[in-house]
Amino acid sequence: KKSLKSYSRKEFSAKYNLDLDDKDIVVGIAARLYPVKGIDTLINAAKLVVEKNPAVKFIIGGDGEDRESLEKQAEDLGITDNVLFLGWLKDPYELMSNVDISVLTSISESFPYSILEGARFKKATISSNVGGIPDLIESGENGYLFNPGDYKTLAQYILELAGNDKKRTLMGEKIY
Repeated sequence: KKSLKSYSRKEFSAKYNLDLDDKDIVVGIAARLYPVKGIDTLINAAKLVVEKNPAVKFIIGGDGEDRESLEKQAEDLGITDNVLFLGWLKDPYELMSNVDISVLTSISESFPYSILEGARFKKATISSNVGGIPDLIESGENGYLFNPGDYKTLAQYILELAGNDKKRTLMGEKIY
């Protein structure tokens, strides 16, 4: 069993050459970059979020066949300063210990470990309503659920949590 190591935001930023500071709200996902993971939904939501709150940064950890098209999508939407791709992660805890909001955007999923990784770090969680996830998350209580592909609702939830420290902390505690 891996120990739960926390990484400082400063160390994390330096390692991946990210421009993050303590005022930034970090939304993170660790996933294989394949169509079923719905990362395009996150990028579409990011556009809406960044227009209203430019302090929100989206960090996507993982690699896969969709990486190029997802990077192009972020570029076309003009949000490359806020949507950051880390590539393959040797230690997913490194990302999860540094996010403020953990997201999952899968179109289909049985029960994703990434949700549990975020929960172990008491991170507020927003997930697509798929597979076994509703067994863990009661939307509005210990996280938020949205329908796969519904980037507008995802963006609303991100904006709500990004603007409310207390609610983020409370939801993180509750999912833990």
